[in-house]
Amino acid sequence: MFIRKRKNPSGSISIQIIDKSNGKYKVVDTIACVKDKKELGFYVANALSRLTQLNPNLFYVVEFK
Repeated sequence: MFIRKRKNPSGSISIQIIDKSNGKYKVVDTIACVKDKKELGFYVANALSRLTQLNPNLFYVVEFK
């Protein structure tokens, strides 16, 4: 799973969570569609938190001692 920022023909940017399984891309969730670059950072951060909710093992870090 990953976050995709896709530019639309209208000039806005869609922020989506994408899953690639079996060689195909599937839109899991669309977070927002923004026109302002200021809002982009806010919604990307929201997408990152949503991504960790959907797949918590994706960011699981093991500490070795």
